[in-house]
Amino acid sequence: MMNLNHKEWEQKMDNINWKEMLEDVEAALMDNLAAEIGFPTYDRLLQSSELISGRYHLTYLSDGRFAWWNPDTYATGEDPCFFSNKEEMVAYIASVIQLNQEQQEKLRFNLQSFQQMKRCETCDHEYNPKDPIRYEWDGDKDNQAYCSFECAVESVLKEEKDF
Repeated sequence: MMNLNHKEWEQKMDNINWKEMLEDVEAALMDNLAAEIGFPTYDRLLQSSELISGRYHLTYLSDGRFAWWNPDTYATGEDPCFFSNKEEMVAYIASVIQLNQEQQEKLRFNLQSFQQMKRCETCDHEYNPKDPIRYEWDGDKDNQAYCSFECAVESVLKEEKDF
């Protein structure tokens, strides 16, 4: 263990880039949120979710459930909520963000157009099958079982190895 005198300790503390450290902690926290919902990164989660109000998001998962989440409340200890019953979900959302009856009906209607995610057969992460980035490597939409080119290749290599 390194023994530092008081002056050396103060110098080390002065040299820490606290802003960068806080940014790293926040990025790790958001990636943890993504993992809790089933995504490999926060960016992928964000791209696959619908903004409902303020910073509240809703994500339609591959198993038919909806994940309701907010990065700000997650950072303060509130976990995402998961709903398999749409009416319970609408009632919960209405109570959290104070939706009137008309707004609740609009939310019910908009739920019909939400893109349901798929689960990758290789890495088991959720992904948006209509993400434009996927068309760069899956233009013919032949590999809908995989979230990325890397997972598709890994699957082929595993099949060849098993053969």
